[in-house]
Amino acid sequence: VITYNLNQTGEDFAYATVVARTGNVVVSLTYNGTGYAGAKAPSAADILKGAQKAAKEAVGEVDATAASAAAEATPSAGDAKKGDKADEGADKDAEKSGSEATPKS
Repeated sequence: VITYNLNQTGEDFAYATVVARTGNVVVSLTYNGTGYAGAKAPSAADILKGAQKAAKEAVGEVDATAASAAAEATPSAGDAKKGDKADEGADKDAEKSGSEATPKS
C-alpha cells in the first residue's frame, strides 16, 4: 500500500494505491478523493480503507473467475463414470460384432 496527498486544481487530494497478487494475476488499484464544491475532503484513513476494500473485491473476482474456469475445464467424477459406461457399451457392441462377423467352420 502506498498513500500520499496531492494539491491539484486548488484542492487537496488523498491517494492510496494498493498492489495485490493472486495466482499469476497482479491487481494494481489507485483510489483517491477530495472535497469538491465545498464538501469536506475524506480523510487519508477513509481513502485507505476504501482502497483496501476495492482491492479485496477485485482479487475476489479474479479468484472466483479462476475457480469457475477451472471447474468448467475439469470433468466431474459423475461425468467420468458416465463416460466409462458409454465406453463399456461400445466395447460390448464391438465384441458382438466381432463374434457375428467371424465365420464358423
